[in-house]
Amino acid sequence: MIAEGKLTIGHAKVLAGVVDGVAQVRFAEAAVTQEMSVRALEKAITESIPEPPAKHPLAPSAHLQQLEKTISGELGMRVQIRSSGAKGKGRIIIQYASLDQFDDLMQRLNIKLDEI
Repeated sequence: MIAEGKLTIGHAKVLAGVVDGVAQVRFAEAAVTQEMSVRALEKAITESIPEPPAKHPLAPSAHLQQLEKTISGELGMRVQIRSSGAKGKGRIIIQYASLDQFDDLMQRLNIKLDEI
């Protein structure tokens, strides 16, 4: 199609990114019949790619759920533990409902706010 002057090198570069050979030909034919610009072809290809399924965080294991309850009971605040699974990384989320609770948490962590 390039040799025939139906598509430009720009079109070819965009089409080279399409892994599926059948889809590549289909997009090339559509570009010719619809007289698509390179940008329009890029957009058509991008819009045809299905979005990956949304990642849903995994429910914490029974051990982590028990640990959340234990820490929550100790602090008197809602605690969530989220592990990413990668190299033992994760985060602990402590939710406070008032500034008094926040101050209490800082005191328990031995953080003096007036020194910060």
